[in-house]
Formats: sequence, structure tokens, C-alpha cells
Amino acid sequence: MTSARRLLAALAVVAAGHVTACGSDSETPCSVPADCASGICQADGTCAPLADTADARPDALFDDLGVLDPDTGGADTATAADTGTASDSDTDTAADTAADTDTDTGGSVVCAPNGDGVVERREMPLAAGLHATYAIATDVDFDTHAVVAANGANTWDLSSFPGDQRTLVEALDPADFWFGDSFADATYATRLATDSDLLGVFRVDADGLWLLGVVSPAGGFTRTELSYSPPAKLLAFPLSVGAHWESTSTVTGVTSGVATFASESYTGDVDAAGVVTTPFADFPVLRAIVQLDRLVGAALYYDVQQLYVAECFGTVASVRSGPYESGPELDAAAEIRRLAP
Repeated sequence: MTSARRLLAALAVVAAGHVTACGSDSETPCSVPADCASGICQADGTCAPLADTADARPDALFDDLGVLDPDTGGADTATAADTGTASDSDTDTAADTAADTDTDTGGSVVCAPNGDGVVERREMPLAAGLHATYAIATDVDFDTHAVVAANGANTWDLSSFPGDQRTLVEALDPADFWFGDSFADATYATRLATDSDLLGVFRVDADGLWLLGVVSPAGGFTRTELSYSPPAKLLAFPLSVGAHWESTSTVTGVTSGVATFASESYTGDVDAAGVVTTPFADFPVLRAIVQLDRLVGAALYYDVQQLYVAECFGTVASVRSGPYESGPELDAAAEIRRLAP
């Protein structure tokens, strides 16, 4: 059976983008993200300036997400097919899009955080073709309880950990692989862990992020090909404090050519809002707690993961527990990953 406890670490495939800064004065006071034109209220109670929010962001990340580029004032011109978006005229499916598009400019996309404490589908960049660099640390001590800043905001400092390694995480197009026909409605696939080549296959729609299956990059007799029926709900849209979701799936197929049968349940809750510090920047986030329970025969496995989700940037950080920990708070982590330059 695949390391399904790592699935949520991989669902965070995003490309970071720019949000308009509040100016060059880094002393502009704020209490909530909405106080800042940048959408980023830092842990010290000041708005993040342009130098902090844009200069650290590699150009490739602007290109992937197609958000407003601070250097040009314009937007990326990726097509709707490349970004998984629909045209502005398609009002019936606007809720299903990652961001609104402008057909007059070849499908350019703009996403700017509005600081309303809600992450909608259009503010969650999840699509084939995106990629981002994450700093990843394993087996580290870390107290996940928030530190309350002077302005009353919850803060989490995930800026650096011993053994950090930079890893490129990519969202792949399932149609390019042998398993594409088996998951025709998939949005993207991505590698599940740095020490495994297995891929998770995901669908994104107006209701949430769904795990459809787990597969090996190559087919054949010793392939891994697991399907979730019904799909497992990993995130629910829109996200806001107090949101709750759950799902139970039957997992069937083959693992390295061996027949596999299991049951997996996911339970998710958005329990807090605050500011998380990553190697990339400070982000206003919602924290989602996702519990996995897996039953294989009579054997029960469980663990928990914390996802830190920012408007227009997606999951900018995640903390995964070790086996048989239920959280929601942790004092050690099997893996911590954060968006990095």
C-alpha cells in the first residue's frame, strides 16, 4: 500500500504570485490582511511593502500562476487551457475556475487577495503546468500552537528548520501518462513524496479538491494503480474558519502488481486564521486540519496534517505528523514544507 499519509503534502502544488503592495513604507500599521493593499499583514503588525512581497519572487512563479506581475503591471498571457480557467463570459462555470480570464488579452489571468478571510476556488491555484519550490525539513521538533502577536493575530514561524532542502514540486498533466484514460476527469497529478516516485491523481472543482487515485509513473505488470471510490475529499471550497468536510473511500487496485483493498476516511476542519512566516514571505492564511484514517483488513492507521492556505497562493506551508498522531496540535513533525524562493 502506498504512503497515503503523504498525500496531503503533495496536494499543495501551487505557484506563488504577486499582490499589489501597499507602498514602500514598511511601517504602515495593520491588524488584518484587509488593512493592507498587499493583502499581507506581517507578524509585527505592519503591511508588507513591495520590496518584501515582490523582489523575492522568481519570474517563473509569475508565469505559472498568471497573477499580476509587479515589474510590468500586466498579467501573464497563458491560455485558459494552460491554466485550467474559463472565460469571463462563462458565468455558469465561473465558480469552477482557478481565476477569471480575459479573452480580449488571450486569456490573461489576474488574482489579487482581497483579505476577506475566505479562500474560494478561484483563489486556489491548482492546475496542470504549475510548479513551485518548497523548503522541506523532516523529523523536526516544532510546536504548532500559534504565537499571538501584539496585534492579536495568530502567527506561526516556519521560516527555517535544520536540514532544510529545496525541492521543486510540479503539477503534471495526466493526459501525458499511461494512466490518463483511467482518470479522464483529473485536473493534475503530482509526486507524493521526495523519497517516492508514486503520483497522486487529483480533480479540482467548485466543491473542493479530490483524490482520484495513486499511480506509478510507468505502467506494466508491476505498476501501481489505485482508485478511490468515491473520490476522497481533501479540501472543501470555499475555505473559511469553521468549515468542515469529510469523506470515506474504498481504495482498490494494485500496488507494485499486488492486489490491494483498503478503506480511507478524511476529516477536515479550518480551525484558525493568522499569519505564517515562510522562506518566501509572510502570508495571511487559514489553517486546515486534515485527519486521515486508513483501515486495511483489521489494521487501523491514522495521522494528521496541517495545511496553511493563502488567497491566490494556495497551500504555502504544511506540517505532517508522524504515524498514529491525531493532533490537532503537534510538538514534532515528520515533514514540514514551505514555499521558498
